Amino acid sequence: MSGAWGELSGLSVAGVAARDGAVTAVIREARGLVSTPGKVGFSVARWSPSGTRDTAYGMKTGELLGNIWPEHLAVMPDAAYVTGWSEAPFTSLTPDGECLIGVPDENGHKPSFLAALDPLGKCKWIWSVDAEFNTSPLALAATPKRVVFAVSLSGQATASSRECALGPGDERGSTALVGLDPDGACVWHRTFETAAAVRIEELVAVPETGEVLVFGEYDAPDAAIKIQTMELPRTPDRDLFVARVRMEDGELTDLLPLRAPGSQSAARHGAALLPGGDLVISGTYSGPSFKFQDDCPLLPDAGSSENTFVARVSRDRVLWSRGFGDAVKDQMVVHLEADESGTIYVAGTLEGEIPLESGETIAAGTEELSSYLIALNPSGNVLWGTAIAGKGTVAHRGCLVGRAGREARRSAPHRRRADGHVPSHGLRPFHPGAGRGVHRSAAGHAVTAALGIERAPAEQPTTFPHGAAEPATEAARRGA
Repeated sequence: MSGAWGELSGLSVAGVAARDGAVTAVIREARGLVSTPGKVGFSVARWSPSGTRDTAYGMKTGELLGNIWPEHLAVMPDAAYVTGWSEAPFTSLTPDGECLIGVPDENGHKPSFLAALDPLGKCKWIWSVDAEFNTSPLALAATPKRVVFAVSLSGQATASSRECALGPGDERGSTALVGLDPDGACVWHRTFETAAAVRIEELVAVPETGEVLVFGEYDAPDAAIKIQTMELPRTPDRDLFVARVRMEDGELTDLLPLRAPGSQSAARHGAALLPGGDLVISGTYSGPSFKFQDDCPLLPDAGSSENTFVARVSRDRVLWSRGFGDAVKDQMVVHLEADESGTIYVAGTLEGEIPLESGETIAAGTEELSSYLIALNPSGNVLWGTAIAGKGTVAHRGCLVGRAGREARRSAPHRRRADGHVPSHGLRPFHPGAGRGVHRSAAGHAVTAALGIERAPAEQPTTFPHGAAEPATEAARRGA
């Protein structure tokens, strides 16, 4: 494994994904051109399993009349997909003008887009949707036969393809799922109620069953919310849900509300598929101790701050849940992943302390924002935990897990300093624990990190203090 992967000039890592040992990233970049200063664009890059930049792969937005902001990335064997939004309508991502963001004959407010990239990382088609007031890309999932895009729309919406007649819309906003084929044709679209009531935070494809799992949150203080033929029950506070949708036609096959006292929020990249088909989810909560409808101990009191929760969910119930944090400061999850053995990796931002089962505690290294990385086994036991801290702020932006021997990587933090220093990003291996060696799961996965981090001046080196926890006993959570 290489000790340092190449640097990237950019504002932050918007998405990172591993497939067959290679790592693909989409990076937000400042466009400091004389004609259009201060604009934001993006680039897509790929690294081989050895950490070498693939110079033949990738793309970069050129001179922009407005911001083009990338949000999500999904990688397939022969394609990659990027979602985002644009303040520069009718902008092409290719010299021939074929990859055009925007909807013809529309004024152009803030279209959202789904771009498909070919095996060399060049744009081959774009599907766009514009709305009367606003659009916002929410989540993305892909299989070789289908791409599913979640998007929020405010007002009358118009798509760039005639197959998707999205209807009159709602000025309060609506949340929609759109299914497209690998050639960019719109196959189906479904509405998930108003954006104020239902928000989708993550999509997870299940190729074996032909489903996409939808993880999100909802508010229903006055009445139940009907989605197709099923309902989310009335609730006084914000609750969570997991829906199962057929990728073939968008039909809802299951809808599971996750009800608990107080308010919970779903993390944007807070869901991953486990072997056997269960879903592990994560997010934040505040307030006193509580539990989901399972047999596990109460989650720790968060007080007026926000703590992290993680839960394993089957088709019909919560199997186990646990919380991380204290009652004083925020510990907020940013990204969750799982490997082929079912080991779960939770990454987030850290301001206070997170007690672990062994009696160890991981804590922020300074008064600035730090980050944490925790590994759990499929039963929810803590395998290890570590804090990532440095001079200034260290905040996770994404994470990934790969196969040992094929350049496994874990997590992509982004570091910003209060002095306004413009960050550059380098993808680097990171070894949790005592600072030497690599933690391996039962399936032989090496757990390391791909870091998107500001280059610290020589006199202010970035440090990575670690606090590794011993595995908890299986009996401690058996039956949870």
